[in-house]
Amino acid sequence: MAGDDILSALGDDILRRILYFLPFKEAASTSVLSRRWGSLWRSSGAVNLAVRLHKDKSSDDYYSFVRAARAALDAADAPVTRLTVRLQADSDGAIYKFLGRPSMGLGGIDVLTPRDVTGDLLSHPAARRVEELRVAAVVGMEDDTPSVPVLEEETGWMIGNYGIGTLPSQTLRVLDLTRCRELMPRATAAAFPCLETLRLRRSTVDTGYLQALIDAAPRLATMHLESVFFQGTYGAGLRLSCPTITELVLELCGNDARGHSAIEIDAPRLRYFRYKGSERPFSLSSPAPDMARVDLHFLQDHGYHLHDQVRKDKTLELFWKFVRNFTSTRLLKLKVNYLVDIAVVHETEFLCTFRNAVHVELDGVHHRTTKAASLAIANLLHCCPVVRHLRLKLRTTHQSGSTEAQPFLEMKDRLDYDRSVNLFKRRPRLNPMTLDDSGTIYDEAPGVPGLSGHSFACLQTSLTRVSLQFRMDNSRCLGAQLVKFFADNAQVLKEIYVDTGNWKLCEHMNLNVERWIAPTSSKARLKRKNLAESSWEFSKFARNSRNSRTELRGLATSFTVLPLQR
Repeated sequence: MAGDDILSALGDDILRRILYFLPFKEAASTSVLSRRWGSLWRSSGAVNLAVRLHKDKSSDDYYSFVRAARAALDAADAPVTRLTVRLQADSDGAIYKFLGRPSMGLGGIDVLTPRDVTGDLLSHPAARRVEELRVAAVVGMEDDTPSVPVLEEETGWMIGNYGIGTLPSQTLRVLDLTRCRELMPRATAAAFPCLETLRLRRSTVDTGYLQALIDAAPRLATMHLESVFFQGTYGAGLRLSCPTITELVLELCGNDARGHSAIEIDAPRLRYFRYKGSERPFSLSSPAPDMARVDLHFLQDHGYHLHDQVRKDKTLELFWKFVRNFTSTRLLKLKVNYLVDIAVVHETEFLCTFRNAVHVELDGVHHRTTKAASLAIANLLHCCPVVRHLRLKLRTTHQSGSTEAQPFLEMKDRLDYDRSVNLFKRRPRLNPMTLDDSGTIYDEAPGVPGLSGHSFACLQTSLTRVSLQFRMDNSRCLGAQLVKFFADNAQVLKEIYVDTGNWKLCEHMNLNVERWIAPTSSKARLKRKNLAESSWEFSKFARNSRNSRTELRGLATSFTVLPLQR
């Protein structure tokens, strides 16, 4: 109820857990609330330091920071198990200047060498048993995670801001570093019996030191490498032995060969793998029989030309050789540049069988004038004989990250959504519309080249749910063709889920699936009230605050168009 002090009703252990995640200044400020709060933050077990640096910060300011940090550690009434340091500035130079130690370089030139920021803090008695250590040097308005540019590329040399030479080796469970310049030999010479999670972002690391750290951590299960530049891999590719890793992420990582060298991973216990980067030679040197989920996002090749057959053939070969490493996975997510890049004409060439894949997703751009998209989908159906949920996201253009026209687009999305709701409310409940404003008829969707007339095992025995995201471009829209194809050919299908990809749902409501299924068909009988009943949810949020972006983003862009009764 309003006015009730809900927090004070919680137990001390729960309050300490909340304070555990607060920045130090906010946690300490709670001491003014009451006598009870006065000591809680001291015993939370966490010191979270955040510093906003300005361009005039110098190396001398670093000592003031260390004194303040040690004062925060002095105030702790319990051993500190979580230590975080977040440095935020407008440029790399400001952070480098703040963390730099003046020294004499070659020719008598003054240079700045990175400090061991962790060593200066972990030497404090209260921090010698830290279990979670997070150090981030953040530039501009970016978060700890790498920002997503319009044209994504694998990382080149990263300008690191600090080095790691000292770690609490015996107690450390989580190590999370952003913009780290180097894992030093001192950090990889000791054993780490408790280390379970390693995350490196926007950093440069020598693969030898990284492998030494992995070897020294017998309980290491999760490793995320995001925008990491690997030193010492030129011409030889990246090879890592990860005998205990169950979750591995490689995103936008690069080396001297800039994305063309091979990656070889030995991870026999791997259960979850996420990759984001270019198509390249990739192999799992040991089978991973317990693989549960694989997310693969292949980046756009900026040198790609639609008619460059040599490049297309190479991309096709690399893609299928890459994915065949994960034939045991249960969930497979694929995001590719162009569906034509993965379409195989002859089924015996390159294709493999994902024998356990029950959930499969495919996201890619297709050209309206080619048949490659439907051929790529046919390849996927052929390779996934037991798939139960198939999700297809079809795009005709690459997504743009431009925000210049955002206000106009937001207004247009709101108008499209409101119009869709109004049309939905006026439509006859038992007779779905078959025309949009332009008079285009969507009922007579033609067959799908590459799919129609072919037999797929999953359509006969396993496929129960299909999710489709597409824009209604014209009467021969591939998405509309696929709705008809699955409705007419999937023998055990229970549901087709349609996502418009925007807020213009009125176009997709014209899909008259009921007329596509022959009345005498013994395969399925469409419930007559399906659209009126199952898609009503998308309209119930149409009221209130029409100018709120948050509410617009929360409005549904999809609905169930085909619940079937067998």
